[in-house]
Amino acid sequence: IAIAILIAIKQLQQVNSVADYNHYLVYIFTKLPDPAQEIIRIAAGLQIKNNLSRHFDYISPEARQYSKSEVLLSLAGRSPGVRN
Repeated sequence: IAIAILIAIKQLQQVNSVADYNHYLVYIFTKLPDPAQEIIRIAAGLQIKNNLSRHFDYISPEARQYSKSEVLLSLAGRSPGVRN
């Protein structure tokens, strides 16, 4: 599973230059409906965490609030991999 997460993170990082990248990651992490794609959701969650901690001062307050509110709602989900 760890290798699959690393591959998914690498694929997600390829679009890091897109302006709404964090919104895209939040969408993947919180709304991706297919349980078979849980690895992608986990990778998106890790990438959100990394982006917010590394670039916090450069992310607009609105984008930070959106990320926070959406991610907190999804942490109550059923998937232990996503909750961790």
